[in-house]
Amino acid sequence: MLKIMVPGGIKFNQIGVVVKDLEKAIDFYSTNFGIGPFRIINPRNWKIILRGKPKIIHARIAVTDNKNFGVQFELIEVPEEETIYSEFVRTCGEGLHHLGFGVDDFEGEVTKWKKHGFKVIQRSNPGGPGGWAYMDTNKVAGVIFELRKSTSVSKE
Repeated sequence: MLKIMVPGGIKFNQIGVVVKDLEKAIDFYSTNFGIGPFRIINPRNWKIILRGKPKIIHARIAVTDNKNFGVQFELIEVPEEETIYSEFVRTCGEGLHHLGFGVDDFEGEVTKWKKHGFKVIQRSNPGGPGGWAYMDTNKVAGVIFELRKSTSVSKE
């Protein structure tokens, strides 16, 4: 069994779900589970790197604060452009897409995970604000892990 030693500086902080209809999903999770309120984000001309190639997409995302289950709950509506979200829906349907982990040293963590054999599937534009990278952990963990630049990761 593969073991990734994750010393301090990393914290589980997000559940990401891919959906076809954002409003319908917000209604479902809010009505049935009391998750919310959601804040809708509409990144336009969002610069990403998909399997090493620069790409610009338009997205619709709804997020909660971290008060639901102690983690952020994120709904991602599948964009028209080709992304790992559209690939996921084609192969698996709607559902749990990733678990997000806040990290102190974003680029250092990405490098460490790559050294362990995990490729970056899709990531934010290097040098841009924030920072996130989806790692190809699905085959060993059953879900994609997202490393997220964080300023509030526990040092414990």
